[in-house]
Amino acid sequence: MGRRKGPDINKIALIVKALYEYRNGLWIRQLSRICHIPLSTTSYYVDKVLRPILEDARIGDETTILRVIKLKDGIIEKLDNGESINSIVKYMSVLKKIYSGK
Repeated sequence: MGRRKGPDINKIALIVKALYEYRNGLWIRQLSRICHIPLSTTSYYVDKVLRPILEDARIGDETTILRVIKLKDGIIEKLDNGESINSIVKYMSVLKKIYSGK
């Protein structure tokens, strides 16, 4: 018996909870430490899986000096209104389908 295929909902929940708690945003390294998830895994989830619900602020022209990740305001409002992370994940998958054109 191996690992389930696809993203781990528990890791998504940890990342979303941490970003909800730190609404001004976090560096990926800080996010990794807070969630106790390896840095490479955290980067994967931020860059690939959670992209539709995150804002990414970068400082630096050619090379990124500082990169801060935070939840989009609409997602924060949904969490404030009591929506569950599962419903946000469903919303995220719908956004992904819309933006990919499939």
